[in-house]
Amino acid sequence: MTTTATLVQLAAELTLFLVALAGAGLSLRHGLLGLDRAARLLLVVGFAVLAVAAFLVGSLTVDRASDPAALAAVRVAGAAIVALGALRWAGSRVGRPVLLAGLGLLAVAAVLDAQGVEVGDGGVGAEPLVLAAALVMGAAVVVAGRHTIPGRIGTSVAAILLAVILLVSVALSTVISATVEDEALRRDGIQVEAEAEAARREAEAALDEATLAAASLAAGRGDQLRALATDPGGPAAPAARQELGSALAVLAGPDGLAVSGPVVVVGPTGVPEAAAPASLDGSTRLALGGDPVVEEARELDAPRQGVTAVGTDAYALAAAPLRVDGEEGRTTAGVLVVARPLDATFLRRQGGDEADGRALVTREGVVAEEGPQPTPEVVAEQAATALGSDAPQEAVVGGRIVVARPVGSEGLPPELALVLSGPTDRVGRTREDIYRSLFLVALAAGLGGMALATLVGERIGGGIRRLTAAASRIREGDLEARAAVDREDELGELSSTFDAMAGSLRGLTGELRETAASEARLRARLETVFAGVTEAVVATDGDGRVTEANRAAEELLGGRRADLVDRPLVEVVALRDAEGASVVLEAPPSGPVVVAGDLDPTDGSDPVPVVGTLARLRDEDGAGAGTVVVLRDVRRERALEVAKRDFLANIGHELRTPLTPIKGYAGVLRRRAPTPDQARDWAEGISAGVTRLEHLVDRLVAFSALSAGAEVGGGPAPDAVDASALVREVAAAWTARVDGDRTVRAPAGGEELAVEGVRDQLRLALDELVDNAVRFSPAGSPVRVEAAAEDDVDLGPVVALTVGDQGTSDATVLEEAVAAFRQGDASATRARDGLGLGLALSERIAVAHGGRLRIVAPSSGGTDVSILVPVVTRAPGAVDAPPDPDPGGAR
Repeated sequence: MTTTATLVQLAAELTLFLVALAGAGLSLRHGLLGLDRAARLLLVVGFAVLAVAAFLVGSLTVDRASDPAALAAVRVAGAAIVALGALRWAGSRVGRPVLLAGLGLLAVAAVLDAQGVEVGDGGVGAEPLVLAAALVMGAAVVVAGRHTIPGRIGTSVAAILLAVILLVSVALSTVISATVEDEALRRDGIQVEAEAEAARREAEAALDEATLAAASLAAGRGDQLRALATDPGGPAAPAARQELGSALAVLAGPDGLAVSGPVVVVGPTGVPEAAAPASLDGSTRLALGGDPVVEEARELDAPRQGVTAVGTDAYALAAAPLRVDGEEGRTTAGVLVVARPLDATFLRRQGGDEADGRALVTREGVVAEEGPQPTPEVVAEQAATALGSDAPQEAVVGGRIVVARPVGSEGLPPELALVLSGPTDRVGRTREDIYRSLFLVALAAGLGGMALATLVGERIGGGIRRLTAAASRIREGDLEARAAVDREDELGELSSTFDAMAGSLRGLTGELRETAASEARLRARLETVFAGVTEAVVATDGDGRVTEANRAAEELLGGRRADLVDRPLVEVVALRDAEGASVVLEAPPSGPVVVAGDLDPTDGSDPVPVVGTLARLRDEDGAGAGTVVVLRDVRRERALEVAKRDFLANIGHELRTPLTPIKGYAGVLRRRAPTPDQARDWAEGISAGVTRLEHLVDRLVAFSALSAGAEVGGGPAPDAVDASALVREVAAAWTARVDGDRTVRAPAGGEELAVEGVRDQLRLALDELVDNAVRFSPAGSPVRVEAAAEDDVDLGPVVALTVGDQGTSDATVLEEAVAAFRQGDASATRARDGLGLGLALSERIAVAHGGRLRIVAPSSGGTDVSILVPVVTRAPGAVDAPPDPDPGGAR
């Protein structure tokens, strides 16, 4: 079992045991969990079964992996018995469903564990679900136990103890597990270091053999060595090599030094001249001759040793100089190399546990191995890491402890790594023994803590029950009841204080009743002042200082209640009449008085027209106790009056304008007979007046319909509208209507910009915008009509239908012109006619299409008015809320 699995199992089983034990203890108390004896018995038995199973698994007495089906059967049976007892649950309504949820989760965990399903990594099985089930069941037990003081104390202390014990246990388990694993790694590290040292000792033994063989060969075959050293390509070289090979065979053979590995004579230039055995292949000879150890021996003319890898073989290598005597004295004719193989036989000689595995690994792969091994990938990875860092490597991989040490020649980069691996079973057994002891200690600590908490709870609960009984009697009217808890602790002190309080209650009863009556009268008066009032209400005391202010007063006066209370009324409600004089806010004794004027809010904002009443407050004796002021904001009424006045003035003027030619030509026709040309001209004048009157009525009807949320023309269905074609059509129509000093143009061609909408409505909105631009822009200036795709911050992808002119760009004038029936010049002597509905009607059409109206003043001058229509919109008229009664208007 892994460290993670053992930790999770320890936490899960310890929690489940303590929760089950607490549940069994609470079930024994009459009426706490079970309503009757049978229910309590089922709860006790079921919780006991769960506790026993948790103890056996947590103490490692039973291995859950050896017979998971039996363990699952026991847990499911215990959960089922508890569930049956919970059918007659006496706890809270929340406790039973929580308990049943925990039992169901525990049953699911048992079934999954029986089937070998892993819930998490590390071989933890279904133990995380067991822990979750125990916590859910614990929550139900805590909720049920909070009905009594002993149960509350016991469950609270048990929960705290459980948390502390789990934290300490998990921390200790982690430390212990790490210590055990570190000890195992340290032991294996010492072992692998000893075996690496054995490989180096092999090199030392090889050096002894090389030194002895070099001396013997130099003494007996000095001529041949000198011949090869001075003239390796001469006629005498082949015979010299043959004689050296024969001599090496004798030296390395059983009658000589009995060298177990190859022996090679390397000339001064590093070329192998002879080898034993004679069958040694040329590549091995060359590799041994070019080994860094051999090269160092040749360059320094001194013996050298080391561990090296040659192809797929590993050797303990030694090189000794071949010094021969000649006419010029003693010279070096090369080196003699002895290579002892480091193979499985070498690894087998190291002994150790049969379960341990050893491997010699080069950068190219494994050259020798002995015993059980991890996967080749693990061996190669650990060896490569050790060789790359030239440092020991330790790891626990795949259920085995793997230790790698680089083995090389002194002063040279290592070419070989020794990898030692062993099973973690020894660590697991030691860890499980420690965990078993830790579980038992934690269990004993938890049980002791729960028992102590229960005793303390019972001791405190007895006194509290007596206090509760005495309080209940006093509540029922028995003021002679006493708790009489004779103890020397805080509970006894509380009892003495409670009894003294009960004695004082008799004397305080009359005062409390009088106070209650006064409070009732005050509450009735306040409720009379504020009940059902939506206007601003301000009340003062007899000194004229504000005592109360409702929310409407806060909004109207521009301050919070805390800022208004305890200030003089004349400062809070600063009211001025039409002449600017302050209105005296003093209620007469006879009755309410009406006041009106402009109110200056306390926050310094613009004056607000108000109408209000003043009334005097009276106490129970009928004397004046203050003043109440009720104020109503009449800004909306005034705005409506102004709008109605402007509308009647505009509509009268606009209706008279087309009626004047109609009436005039009709009067002339009554007085005399016209000529045919006159009749045609007068008829055209009458027709033009009628057309203008019809256009006025149509715009009023359309504006009214859109303001009410209806569609123009009976609500036609929306369809795909080519915005580019529409602007070209509007521009062409207006080009034929305007005077010569005006030009209305649209860009030619362009891509198709399709939107979903009602074509007639969009055409009407564009016509109104072009009409405004033609009438309000300077003579001779052009009017642009165009469509363009844009990305709006609020609407997303839109098509902007824009009408641009060179008219006014004053931001203040533009804002005022957006109101219905409003124009930049609202005087009766204005130069241009109109109801002021152009922008208002266009605004409502834009909103009905899910968009909005945008008015901007470009830096180049003039005004651009755009109808922003979303690329994908709802049907025209399907707005989220009724449109603002005055969202915009014409200029």
